[in-house]
Amino acid sequence: MNKFKLLFLGTLLTIFTSIIIVSCTKENENSTINEDQIAKSLVFKEINSQSTDAQNRTVYTGVNGDNIVIVSWTEWGRASRDCRGWGLCNADWFPGDRGVNYENGNGYATYLQIDDTTGKYYLEVKLAAESTIPENLLDLKIDADFELDTTLEIGQKLIFKQGTYHFDSTLGEFGGIKIILE
Repeated sequence: MNKFKLLFLGTLLTIFTSIIIVSCTKENENSTINEDQIAKSLVFKEINSQSTDAQNRTVYTGVNGDNIVIVSWTEWGRASRDCRGWGLCNADWFPGDRGVNYENGNGYATYLQIDDTTGKYYLEVKLAAESTIPENLLDLKIDADFELDTTLEIGQKLIFKQGTYHFDSTLGEFGGIKIILE
């Protein structure tokens, strides 16, 4: 009977150890991607290529007649991390007050759009190339509400709302994130 107990306990210990090793390995795969490096490793679709289709036809029209509003930011980051990491903590409408530099994944510019059905304004952050980062890590976080002063262009201020904006693999050719503004 002693041999049976030892064999049973040995088997149980082996199974338990294997489960722990597999769990730790999966956790390490996700934690090896540094949140600060996500934006720098992604290739975003440039604003000029967002306004035309493959036949070079204009596909973007302004939100109020011909008013085209470009929303830009010079850095990716989360308010809770002092505007570092993978998220968004500020933005301006173009031309805004800040100089714009999008080198090395430090920022982005996109068109402000309006959903004709809901009347809500939104932005699309589209990838220009396939990402090697797991999709579950591409969800964009906004830690605190912040304002986009578009009063001159559309007659009202818009708010980027706190929340998680999920990566949508069907947005554009390589996926992207839709941010609805209030």
